[in-house]
Amino acid sequence: MALTSFQPLKIALLMLSYKCLTCLSTLSNIVKNTVFAHLYCILILLFWCNIVAFMSQSAIPYRAVGVFLSLIVFAWATNACSGNRESGQKSSDPNGRALSFTGELAFLDEVRDTVSVIEIAVAANDSTRSLGLMDVRNLETSQGMLFIFDRQEVQSFWMANTPLPLDLLFADENRTIVHIHTNARPYSRSQIPSLYPAKYVVEVNAGYAMARDLQVGHTISYTITN
Repeated sequence: MALTSFQPLKIALLMLSYKCLTCLSTLSNIVKNTVFAHLYCILILLFWCNIVAFMSQSAIPYRAVGVFLSLIVFAWATNACSGNRESGQKSSDPNGRALSFTGELAFLDEVRDTVSVIEIAVAANDSTRSLGLMDVRNLETSQGMLFIFDRQEVQSFWMANTPLPLDLLFADENRTIVHIHTNARPYSRSQIPSLYPAKYVVEVNAGYAMARDLQVGHTISYTITN
């Protein structure tokens, strides 16, 4: 069958839609973002709309809408892919998120002698606990984050969107360290459980616990200045 005057446009439209579809699919897998998942579904519908347009000889409205939307989504998805394919979950801001340090925390040994002291950012509500150290790219050796939970129970963390390797120290309601997880991998979505009921969690740079010889049975003491 000979090509009509509109068939080259239909073929180009199908190729463009398919390119958008594969690009956005790759991007959604990289960043695990619900926005991309929704756009991916929309693009699937658009792709099938274009197939209908290709098979129909009187689908000029489909073509007009399809071309317009495909070009917009293609430009956006291609730019996003090129900017984020290598960075994965990393933020576009090279400096990352800044923390506000509002307290001080001491690690104490079994006889209550001070082992080390750090300044802390405090996460004491749902929103700050959920955010944690996500997108924080600079954390000094003498800095960390203290998570304070409303009740003591087995806690579970992960490293999604977290670019720094961390040590996590879980403490019970008596502020006694019950479990230490060292060298949590950046961006990992594996669960990190406390193993035992905990009310406090301290996150510090990976290697800190070993360098200071922090152990289960040590305690924490903190003050919040603001």
